[in-house]
Parts: sequence; C-alpha cells; structure tokens
Amino acid sequence: VLDAAAGATPRMPGSGTLGEPLGRPGTTVLVPVSRGEGGWRAAAGIRSHMLTGLAASEAVAVVPAGGARVGDSVRLLPLPW
Repeated sequence: VLDAAAGATPRMPGSGTLGEPLGRPGTTVLVPVSRGEGGWRAAAGIRSHMLTGLAASEAVAVVPAGGARVGDSVRLLPLPW
C-alpha cells in the first residue's frame, strides 16, 4: 500500500530472523524493525503514537499471537524509505 501511494514498484514481503524476542500473548502485532546485531530488532519508541521509531525502521515485522523468540523467523513488510 505504501509503495503504491508513493508511486513506487511494489516490493514483496520477505522474512527475517529476530535478534530479540517480540510480541505478546493473544494478539498478532506489527512491530517496526531494523537490522541489528544478531538479526532484526524493534525500533526505539514503538508505541502507537510514536512515529519516529517507524520513520527510522527498514520494515514492519508481523509477529504472531504468542510472540516470537530470538532466532525465530517472522514475516517482514518492507518500508518504502
């Protein structure tokens, strides 16, 4: 959706290995992430009202209900910047 809005060629979702545990029980969460030591890591300031974390991220991780551990592979939605 973001690629289309920006007039860019759509990029396909990928996957990546987490460098830290993410998520919470009972709900799938979308977490802004960037490549870091040991894998993909959550952006600083990822609360819903904080856009700076999203702006500094490379992708959004789709973390399944129940969370994911270090070394788990999660779906990544690339960001257009």
